[in-house]
Amino acid sequence: MRTMFIGFVILMLSASFSFALEKEEFERQWNAAESKDAKLALATEVIASATDLDEIRSIQDMWEDYNRDSALEFFTARADENRTAENLYLLGRLQDDPSESISLATKSIEADPSFTYAYRLLVVTYMNNLFDAEEDGEHYATLKASFDRDFPLMEQIRDYLPDDGGAWGLLYEALVYRKDYANQLKCLDRGKGLEQRWASVQGYTNAYVGLGDYAVARAKLEEMLDERIADDRLEPEMREEVRLYRYFTALEYVGAWDEAIRYFKSYDGEELATSAKIYLATAYLNSGKKNKAIKALEDAAELGFDTASELTDYGDFDDLMDHRKWDDLIASVKQNRIDSAPERRAELLAKRMDLAAPDLSLITTDGSEIKLADFRGKVVVIDFWATWCGPCRMAMPEIDQFTEDYSDKDVVVISLNVWENVPEKAKAFMVDNEYDMRLMWAEGDVKPTDLFEVTGIPTLVVIDKEGVIRFKEVGFEEGLREKLGWFADDLL
Repeated sequence: MRTMFIGFVILMLSASFSFALEKEEFERQWNAAESKDAKLALATEVIASATDLDEIRSIQDMWEDYNRDSALEFFTARADENRTAENLYLLGRLQDDPSESISLATKSIEADPSFTYAYRLLVVTYMNNLFDAEEDGEHYATLKASFDRDFPLMEQIRDYLPDDGGAWGLLYEALVYRKDYANQLKCLDRGKGLEQRWASVQGYTNAYVGLGDYAVARAKLEEMLDERIADDRLEPEMREEVRLYRYFTALEYVGAWDEAIRYFKSYDGEELATSAKIYLATAYLNSGKKNKAIKALEDAAELGFDTASELTDYGDFDDLMDHRKWDDLIASVKQNRIDSAPERRAELLAKRMDLAAPDLSLITTDGSEIKLADFRGKVVVIDFWATWCGPCRMAMPEIDQFTEDYSDKDVVVISLNVWENVPEKAKAFMVDNEYDMRLMWAEGDVKPTDLFEVTGIPTLVVIDKEGVIRFKEVGFEEGLREKLGWFADDLL
């Protein structure tokens, strides 16, 4: 079930690299090297003197992207010469066949049971090809058969890495796959004691619901949301919305549809009544009660539900599309959207800000430098994004449509690529998708995300003609094109 209330946000955790050669300087030299031999000689030289594994991993990634065969040859020879846990792990990262990656991960663990990276390779390979994979996936059956064999290795984390929060997070993922709710709780308690983000509200709620302790699940959920509010990690006005969503997600996760029907049928919160009806409809549908599901959706529409895409685009209600009342239901929801536009616009524009935009210097695709101040007299929309960010990619078609809609007005739309250091990848992405936004990025020590206080992407910042930040939109949810239009019209 898609969330209907929270825009998707990707939070970046900073990674530290103690490079003997600064990362930016290595990339400069790598890009400046004109031949394959020069690039490989540079990589070999730096790796030979590197003492930081993250440095080697970063170089390995660049090398693999450039010429995988030579990278595989180098790291194979390195592992053959000295079969350390680190060398076996690095070779495992380059394998196409997940079974080979798993084999090298297990050998790395055998060489050093306290080597965190080996557990990471083992569990993440299972995550990508088994835990999060479709049953008809290429490697699914093979890894399903081998998982029980390798799970005891993952459990070694308890003994060998008792204070490594990241390692416990890996074990937790394996326990989630096994649906071992009792041990999930123990793992979550350990993670919470180590102040790990993965020891989450949703994790606890899922585990208690999985055990059938619904009252305990709700009590724990209430307790942890109160903690989030006390720590300024949750706005108080979002509490009930998040509570409903988290509880429904847990019930959906374990298929506890009877409890979902009981709970959401009796829900009496006026403000979120429409959300409760949508959750109730989902529970009815998954219980085989199509007529009751339709009735719950009709009730939601009568209460003002106005997001038709939540019903049509994500597959949750596909089994209702042949129902005789479906077309009338969708028409009613779409009319609600039209009717609610003035109220939604007023609510959005009420969030107008008054912050001076920093005079940031940016690099364009032709290598020239331009300052934000050069756009004075125009409304500027800046989209902070990265190619690896799924929500960013979901938002871009709507941003592109907005760009086209306002192409004849005093509006500039900048796609500011952040949190990755491969401009060519960003250029290729924009060209492949035929997007018209102006691609830019910052170089050197300048961090636009810090200057604009961006903690997650996508984030869109709207600056008026005088260089003042007026609006900020974090995450992605339906209607972004409409919102950007309202922002621009207000400032033009």
